[in-house]
Amino acid sequence: MPHVESPEPVKVTPLIPFQQAVPTKEELPWANLLQLDLAEFDKGPEARNELAKIFLESVHTTGFLYLVNHGISLKTIARHADIANTILTLPEEEKAPYYATKERAQEGRFTGFKPKQLGAANGLHPTIDHFNYPRFHSELCDEVDTHMPPVAKEYSQDAKELSFHLHKVVCRKLFILLAMALEVPIDTYTNTHTYETKCESFLRYMRYEPRTEEENEKYQDLYLPGHADWGSLTFLFNQPITSLQILDPDDEWKYVKYVEGSLVVNVGEALGHLTGGYLKPTIHRVVRPPKDQENNMRITVIYFVRPFDTCPIVPPSSPILKKLGYQEPTETMTMAEYASARYGGYKRYNYDTDKPNAAPQGPQIMRKI
Repeated sequence: MPHVESPEPVKVTPLIPFQQAVPTKEELPWANLLQLDLAEFDKGPEARNELAKIFLESVHTTGFLYLVNHGISLKTIARHADIANTILTLPEEEKAPYYATKERAQEGRFTGFKPKQLGAANGLHPTIDHFNYPRFHSELCDEVDTHMPPVAKEYSQDAKELSFHLHKVVCRKLFILLAMALEVPIDTYTNTHTYETKCESFLRYMRYEPRTEEENEKYQDLYLPGHADWGSLTFLFNQPITSLQILDPDDEWKYVKYVEGSLVVNVGEALGHLTGGYLKPTIHRVVRPPKDQENNMRITVIYFVRPFDTCPIVPPSSPILKKLGYQEPTETMTMAEYASARYGGYKRYNYDTDKPNAAPQGPQIMRKI
């Protein structure tokens, strides 16, 4: 009998463990955010109706909420922090061939690293790295194969499983709750956000480097300027470093508190348009952490959900929206047209000119879209 040799074991780059910071002990002005327990979704119609009310209240008043019991374990969250740390600490010369340039982004191709200098707009210090995984679907399969470093390919299955769960399970349930709350067909929003239809949903790893006192003074303690996300929903893995702020309904900046294992969910501009302006694409930013955390690296894992490219971002016929006066479209573009316009500078506002408060006109403009 001929000898059959065993195949060589696949070599995988070891992960570089990431040590999360200890939660701050400082008392800060905290945002008043509601918490949604997604485990209640499967407990029957009454439980779902109650969840729908909580969800609608959260996304209408603040545009942000905490999501717990979402089906992602602490172990998985920690693993993705390790993967992010491993990818984002590659030497610059290994990142450079995989930069996600502005030209690629305008084509809907977000895969790869964002060059630090590309994000240093408005005089901000370039201390932020990020890496994007694309949707794992056929028309972008070349991106998975060609536009990421070997270590990112090795751990792409982790990224795929997380993306699938967030998009096809977590996001789906929230869109069902939204449809219930607005009294529209149950598949109204799930149908406009199908994973398989071409869209710009993607997974992002981000790393914020600590700064010196001189750098913080020069850049006014601002790491990421005030902005609203362009898509429908954003899922941010809550992590201990306290530096994320939201602009609350009273136009005051408030900190988002750390809740272990939770997802921080926020509404983007597209979902604002898809509800006639009823849901609020809340302005948020990243600032200097508290003294007891400012020397720590901050790593975040984020998933952005957008409608499919050809989806008109107009509201459905909803008796609730009609009653409240939000039935008329606030935009008549498709999602792809809107994203292209935003890349070109459409509705680009500065919300940080009056630190610590936002520019007076900015929030009002965004809340009317």
